[in-house]
Amino acid sequence: MQKNILRFLPLFLILLIAALIYACRLDKFCTFETIKSQHENIKNYVSAHPLLTPLYFMGIFAFLSALPIPVTIFLSIVAGYLFPQPWGTAYVVVASVGGALLTFLAARTAFGNKMKRIASPFLFRIKKGFKKNAVSYLLCLRIIPFCPFWPVNLAPAIFHIPLWTFVWTTAIGLIPASFVFAEAGRGLEMVVMTEEVFSAQALFNKEIKIALIALCFCAFLPLLIIKLRKKRVKN
Repeated sequence: MQKNILRFLPLFLILLIAALIYACRLDKFCTFETIKSQHENIKNYVSAHPLLTPLYFMGIFAFLSALPIPVTIFLSIVAGYLFPQPWGTAYVVVASVGGALLTFLAARTAFGNKMKRIASPFLFRIKKGFKKNAVSYLLCLRIIPFCPFWPVNLAPAIFHIPLWTFVWTTAIGLIPASFVFAEAGRGLEMVVMTEEVFSAQALFNKEIKIALIALCFCAFLPLLIIKLRKKRVKN
């Protein structure tokens, strides 16, 4: 009995920390207004600590992305604001994989086969798709820029996707969106220095929007090809 309770401890801690962050309203600091108000201090710190800043950033990113808190897009943009390319993208991908892995392992440890059996009646279609086309599904979910990060980390654990498949598809799938958001972040410095009130329109210019739309299209393309091939085989 005690052993079964301990299995839930990692996931419980993740949810508890997230609840405390919301209760203390610490999530309110993850805003572009905070970046603007602390612009000088942030830039001075990055200049003074060029080696430590990436480590701190990746640690914070991995920690927060492991929680059910929607901050991954914000932090990806901040990466482009803090670091030059391709380092901004690289830091985001490494940290994202770390955070995703924490959630994945916590969910698998907590639920294992039991969660798989409980979820099957409700998620039968998704489960079937994951089993037959795990790589395509995972890459699709990662490439979509605005796909919720935390649930996507839970689903592979529920359906017992192999750990290595989860890791490499997460890393590869996150590269395009991470690059686009980091590129958007490169314009953040100009925005915070010139705009009186932050405007997402100024940050997400026409090129960035086209890139995001293209990513969504590319994400569904492999699944569309698979369905077309199945239809041809049936015919």
